[in-house]
Amino acid sequence: FVDEVVPNCPYIMTSDYLDYIFETYDVDYVVHGDDPCIVDGKDVYASAKRLGRYRSIPRTEGVSTTEIVGRMLLMTKHHHMRHKQRGRGNSVGSLSGLSITGAG
Repeated sequence: FVDEVVPNCPYIMTSDYLDYIFETYDVDYVVHGDDPCIVDGKDVYASAKRLGRYRSIPRTEGVSTTEIVGRMLLMTKHHHMRHKQRGRGNSVGSLSGLSITGAG
């Protein structure tokens, strides 16, 4: 389970940065999908792995987070524009008939 997500993490986490987040945010593990993340020939999670504080999540074949987020954004924009044209207020999204309405 995830209790909190640390925002604005650098893609390559140094040992100093890991020490900082482990202490400041009480982080137990750094988690990423099981696809390799190599920059300049080096594993970006090597420090976390060396400390025994890395866990991987298996990738689901045929599922792309980028595609899912893109489709959600496209549908939200389309839904928002359609409602605005029909004069239905400031509804900003829809998910299976559930409307999400912005404030104000």
